[in-house]
Amino acid sequence: MKPRFTILLPLLLAVGCVSLEERRIADRAFVEGEILERTGLRLDGRHAFEDGGEDDFVAPLEVDAAVRLALAHDPRVDELLAELEQASAQRVRAELVRNPFVRVEMLFGSGGADLGAGLVQPIADLLTLSSRRSIAEERNEAERMRIAREIVRLVHDVRRAFSTAAFDASAAALSAELREAEEAAARLASELHAAGNTTSAALHAQLAEADVARLAAEHAESRARTSRAALARAIGRPALADRITVAAPPAVATLEPHDTSTALTAAIAASLRMHELRAESRAHAIRAGLAPLQTSLEGAVVEGMVTSSDNELAANVPFPIFDGGETAAAAEVFALNASRAAEQRASLDVVAALEHIEARRSSAFARANFMRTRSVTNAHALVVAALQQYNAMQVDVFTVLAARRVELAARRDELAAAREFDWYEIAFSELLAGSTPRLAATPNLDLESN
Repeated sequence: MKPRFTILLPLLLAVGCVSLEERRIADRAFVEGEILERTGLRLDGRHAFEDGGEDDFVAPLEVDAAVRLALAHDPRVDELLAELEQASAQRVRAELVRNPFVRVEMLFGSGGADLGAGLVQPIADLLTLSSRRSIAEERNEAERMRIAREIVRLVHDVRRAFSTAAFDASAAALSAELREAEEAAARLASELHAAGNTTSAALHAQLAEADVARLAAEHAESRARTSRAALARAIGRPALADRITVAAPPAVATLEPHDTSTALTAAIAASLRMHELRAESRAHAIRAGLAPLQTSLEGAVVEGMVTSSDNELAANVPFPIFDGGETAAAAEVFALNASRAAEQRASLDVVAALEHIEARRSSAFARANFMRTRSVTNAHALVVAALQQYNAMQVDVFTVLAARRVELAARRDELAAAREFDWYEIAFSELLAGSTPRLAATPNLDLESN
């Protein structure tokens, strides 16, 4: 007698799914497309250069090259792409149903032994397949958005690391200029004192100034080395820390006006965190509706048996007198409410970030512009005038040095303002690219601190 599973076979044949490789390719293409659209960068150059090679490292390093190096070599990108592949596998697995059980039994009776064989198929996965696919798709969407957000943040973290290294290098150069001037003045003061042309008090005052300048220059150089090392780690090439030289930091030329209302609308629309939370909310909503059915079908099976004497088809379905799925549905509703609240919080975070960025950015621009057009210009004019008077033997060299100190201090203040402006320009770019900057982690941007 031929086995006939007229109920089981149509159900089993109805199950189909996309292959893992197809899903991996689709998810990778999605994330790469998001990164390209939001940053203008491609992810298809992973490990394009041999580690330790020279071809991908050109001095002085520019910010765009630094970001491309990070996308090519930073292990964090490998980690995120591996998490994306894991999400792809979980998405494909969600379309599968549990394997049927093979049941073999032998019955002994007065007429002899009766051998039977059949399949036992859990039916909950089959009957909820469409909903489970929808839930898995939303969760996969949330994970893709999270990974895209992390890569966008990584791109801007590298830009911040580059900015820090560039401004620290410029600050170190200014400190070195002051050190050279103070040490030259100290040598001159020593010669004048030996000739009896200056007092001991004046000599020791200049020696103290030289010591302060030397310590400041050493600190600035140490800070610059630390920043270069941090940049090397950020681009995934820590062994190149000693070889890195960075291009000069960008000058603060113009303040591009941002319409706050338009920028806010764009930032909220771009927010990857909000897209991620919306996908999670949709998944919770589907699960909340599905929970009662899943509970009622938990453990339910369809069984087909063939014996030597007859065929048998049976179904075992739980009787939901203790658990009707209401608690499971309520849990998903609570999770849905939490996800929606988190989405509202994320929207408020975008608003707060934009307000903070715009206020600090405008303030930094005003200070940098004032320092460049007024303070630095006047300080330089002071140095020129002091040199003219020195050449006319109207003032001594220490007056020239005092003017030089004023000029270097003005340039340092301008550099500090430009550094803050650049920091918040990067933060604004990150916000519009879909990642809310971690403004609570904003460092002290003063060049003489840290």
